[in-house]
Amino acid sequence: MSPTPASSRRNIVGAAVGNAFELFDFTAYATFATIISHTFFPAGHSDTALLLTLATFGIGFFVRPLGAFIIGAYADRHGRRAAMTLTVWVMAAGSAIIAFLPGYATIGIVAPFALVVARLLQGFAAGGELGAATSILVENAPEERMGLAGSWQTTGQHIGALISGLLGLVLFLCFDEYTIREWAWRLPFVFGMLIAPVGIYLRKTLEEAVPSDDERLSFADFLRRFHGHAVRRLPIGIVYEAGSTIQQYFFQFVVTYAVHTLHMPIRKALLINISNGVVGFAGSVAGGLLADRYGARRVIVISRLINAAIYFPVFWLMLQAPSLGSLTLACAILMIGNAVSGGAGMAFLASLFPKEQRAFGIGLSYSIGVTLFGSTAQLVFAWIIGLTGSRLSWIGYVIAVCVLSAMILVSAQRTANMHVASKKKERAI
Repeated sequence: MSPTPASSRRNIVGAAVGNAFELFDFTAYATFATIISHTFFPAGHSDTALLLTLATFGIGFFVRPLGAFIIGAYADRHGRRAAMTLTVWVMAAGSAIIAFLPGYATIGIVAPFALVVARLLQGFAAGGELGAATSILVENAPEERMGLAGSWQTTGQHIGALISGLLGLVLFLCFDEYTIREWAWRLPFVFGMLIAPVGIYLRKTLEEAVPSDDERLSFADFLRRFHGHAVRRLPIGIVYEAGSTIQQYFFQFVVTYAVHTLHMPIRKALLINISNGVVGFAGSVAGGLLADRYGARRVIVISRLINAAIYFPVFWLMLQAPSLGSLTLACAILMIGNAVSGGAGMAFLASLFPKEQRAFGIGLSYSIGVTLFGSTAQLVFAWIIGLTGSRLSWIGYVIAVCVLSAMILVSAQRTANMHVASKKKERAI
């Protein structure tokens, strides 16, 4: 049965809210990384504390493959809706820990260890979130609009970044810097915890066809059947995600870069997140539309190569006269290509795997790619800057991964079957 417009809208909102929640929390953590470093780690050298905070940020990525393995398989075997509800609860638990955890000065070494637990919970949930959410989006969309439907996954992430930036700006308008450093920085995480019931309610209204008991495979049979598909398709999904991840965390690192390296006031640097959220929203939708028209693979490769060509000159020009305005403009220009690529990418990932194994396949592609590149991205950025003393050096790492991922996607053998697109679109993808 074809989805009705009302059910399609409910599925889009229900899926997007979890993705917005995930990136809201991650953006809030990256935005207040400098303050978090002083709260949860021993007083000392600020660069060391920041590196420890960014390392803790990365720890949550290492359980993402486990989340994709467990929650993704559950979503394919028992339904996406139940799995997506679970991920919101777990992400909310992680936010609650960060929101109310006493600092190092109060509970000592327990503080950074508890922070690690919070990041592990959020990483586990995020690993299972994307596969289930993307699957329900593309499976409930008309065939000619699957690219646009899938783009709402990344659009939700940009909405989360936008909300995070707006909430951070409100904090700095309402409180002085001392109050923010003392306790007000926790309010975004309280907000993230409190919006969880809204996400759960929206997800309980999702419509999907749940496999019957006769159709449901045992877990062993499920894994056995997936093995054949994974040999050809999983590496391609991981390569796609490598290029997407390194760019996404480039933008998440920018506020930290603006405050810690360019010495801009954090209240002004938050405007960058707001700009990135707005541009990212529009770019993701455009990427989905372009994928429906020209094919997702082509849109991804062209977008990444264009961005790789302009990263260095755009940032070099910004650094000739660094200011909030020039940095915001530079990020907005670069965000266009990143968002277009991300908007097209969800249809591409969904096309790699059959419906009965789609949440599992997408989740593993995403979580492995993010773990390999996202877990270390901000730490590597900060390390390169510290090692070279150059404010531009870290851009080379972003360019290298973008070019490499685009070239591999171009040269990779076309998958035998595209399980989402029509025959005409299979040739385009």
